[in-house]
Amino acid sequence: MTIEALRSANPGLAIFGIDDPAFKPYGEPVPGDWSAMVRSLEEHAPVPEAGVAYVAAHPPLEASPDAGRIRGLVFGGADVQIGYCSGRNATINGLEYHKASEMLVAADDLVLFLALRGQLVAGPMGPTIDSSAAVGLFVGRGQAVELYSGTMHLAPCRLSAAGFRAAIVLPRGTNEAYEGALPAGDPLLRKKNKWILAHPERKPLIDQGVLPLLSGPNRELRLPEGGA
Repeated sequence: MTIEALRSANPGLAIFGIDDPAFKPYGEPVPGDWSAMVRSLEEHAPVPEAGVAYVAAHPPLEASPDAGRIRGLVFGGADVQIGYCSGRNATINGLEYHKASEMLVAADDLVLFLALRGQLVAGPMGPTIDSSAAVGLFVGRGQAVELYSGTMHLAPCRLSAAGFRAAIVLPRGTNEAYEGALPAGDPLLRKKNKWILAHPERKPLIDQGVLPLLSGPNRELRLPEGGA
């Protein structure tokens, strides 16, 4: 599937690839051969029949021959967790950010909805953003990207009926339950190193205490006719 075909199917969404200068405010490609991590994802990251699966740290992926290179090249040797996200998601649903970089390695073609923390606007319940601010990043099978600290994202969107699989690399402990009471005055902080807001239609997130602060439509990534 080409970016041009995706753009035609989604005329209201700016979609670009990882080498496009438009990606520079959000992150950068991580060059190299990531085939070992792709094979590990194919073997150890099943795609659920519905919804999205997320495993923060998955031993088979952390044992991949690519794991050491990830730690050194992207995180400067710091301790990281290597897990995965997989599913058949097609909508934006919400946005989250971390105060650290995140690396993603795609085992299938996928698109990420992205926005910037600096685009948040103060509101009565907490910082808010309209879904129209989001752009789409196409990440092809075998490609890897670093999302900078403060780049807002959530689960990828599928580009085929078979779904998507991606390795997700973050500082260890990210997305774990916050120990003790959450600090007052920061309504987006919900877990360790995880600031998140939900679209009002995304009830599973709201049921977890995430505030419905993503306004506008719950944008859907539409596939070209015959593309699913």
